[in-house]
Amino acid sequence: LPSAEGGALLAQPLMSMRTLLPLRGGGDGGSASKRGELAPYVKLPVPIQATSLRRYLSPVEVQGATILSELLLQILQREPGIAECLYVLEEECAVHLDAPGISYE
Repeated sequence: LPSAEGGALLAQPLMSMRTLLPLRGGGDGGSASKRGELAPYVKLPVPIQATSLRRYLSPVEVQGATILSELLLQILQREPGIAECLYVLEEECAVHLDAPGISYE
């Protein structure tokens, strides 16, 4: 992936080809930094139609990701029974790139 600094971001796809895991440590397949932190996932707005529904990430969906994560975490704090059987992978931040010539639909 091209980066904002003009270089490239080395990444590998996960189970969904729209989700990439940035590689740290020289592209050797390791996803963790020296401090043991996981690299943030990159979700690409690639429009896919595998069924009758076309899937893509709109700017509104990107904006709502962190809001929905916070709401779900609040519910889990109030409802311990749900928290025992549900784990929420929190969206800590979300960014939408508005680039001329790129369509997200």
